[in-house]
Amino acid sequence: MKIYNYLLSGLLVLTTVWSCDRMNDLHDKYLKDGEIIYTMKVDSAQVMAGENRVMLRYYTTDAKAKKLLVYWNLKTESQVFDIPVKNAGEPVDVYINNLDEGPVYFDLYTLNEKMENQSVPFNVDGYVYGDIFQQSLINRKCDAFRLYPDNHISITWYNADSKIAGSEIRYKNKSGQTVNHTALVDEAVTVIKDMSEDADYVEFRTMYRPEPDAVDIFFTSDYVQFKIVDEDVNITDWVMKNTTYPYVAGANVVGGYYEAADWIVSSNIAPNGNVGSGYLQLIAYAGDSPVLGNIPNVKLYQTFELDAGKYRFKSLGYGIWGNSEIYMAAALGDELPDTEDLEQDALASATIRLVGGWTTEVTQIEFTLSEKSTISLGFVGNLTSSVQLAFNRNLELWWIRSE
Repeated sequence: MKIYNYLLSGLLVLTTVWSCDRMNDLHDKYLKDGEIIYTMKVDSAQVMAGENRVMLRYYTTDAKAKKLLVYWNLKTESQVFDIPVKNAGEPVDVYINNLDEGPVYFDLYTLNEKMENQSVPFNVDGYVYGDIFQQSLINRKCDAFRLYPDNHISITWYNADSKIAGSEIRYKNKSGQTVNHTALVDEAVTVIKDMSEDADYVEFRTMYRPEPDAVDIFFTSDYVQFKIVDEDVNITDWVMKNTTYPYVAGANVVGGYYEAADWIVSSNIAPNGNVGSGYLQLIAYAGDSPVLGNIPNVKLYQTFELDAGKYRFKSLGYGIWGNSEIYMAAALGDELPDTEDLEQDALASATIRLVGGWTTEVTQIEFTLSEKSTISLGFVGNLTSSVQLAFNRNLELWWIRSE
């Protein structure tokens, strides 16, 4: 029995030694040139969309990784990039060009300097934009397009699609050069101040960024063109306030009458109020109070700046009762002149014709400014007993461009 045990033990030892020799033979085949150390895969990567291209931004911290191998299109296409020396945590950006529009999938491998010891893959996907996307774009809409007397323009924009990055505006400047101006998407109003007086039009196209971090901007195919024509322009709302019937009342003054909001009124007529039943008024009595009449140089006007140019101020209708001397007038400065000084000091004036009731007759004045100026515009006169002038229609200020 003992002999059997000794034989069995010896056989096990011989088997173990033989097995170890076979295992060493397997290892030796791979270790004869030294231990193989594989490069680590990239730490992270992202795809930034572009026009028939993408930008790959990747991070890697393995100092052994010297090459980046990128596969796409089911590994039928590839490109190799050098991994530059960089600080820890610093990204590397590379471009993959000539890609078809649509989704794209990439496999990223790192390798050593000899293009050996390839890492396991890092997979990342993105999207490529091209003609199909570009042809779907439409120009941003404008809420208003305004031309001002000194030939500058303002464009007020509608709210933008989330992919819109801005607008490219093209126009001719005062030196006769064609200028491209970029208006960013968060610019609600764009003002162009150096337009040529001879410019026939201004045009724009819209810029799109398909994704927030996209590397390329797309443009709509066609420019939207605004023709500049020699037509008079209603600029009332640009420089004046409270010119539309029903007129807005301010503070309560006297029995049913109110101050007129945004209008300047002379102190001698202020107690009578200037708005009643929605009418803008000059009145020689205060509600149901006794007649105040015979009030000289009553004034109701607004003061503001105007650029050089020719202008027309007009009333589209009014009512007047009583026999008084009242004028529509424009003058330089921050106050209208007195009635007796209109001829010498006013830029222009016109009599409010006595009609004894309501009329749709248009009363207007025209005046010219040679330079940007502060002007006063409105009404002045001498009121006699029981006079009432009431505007029941709009007042308008026009910039005259037509000859």
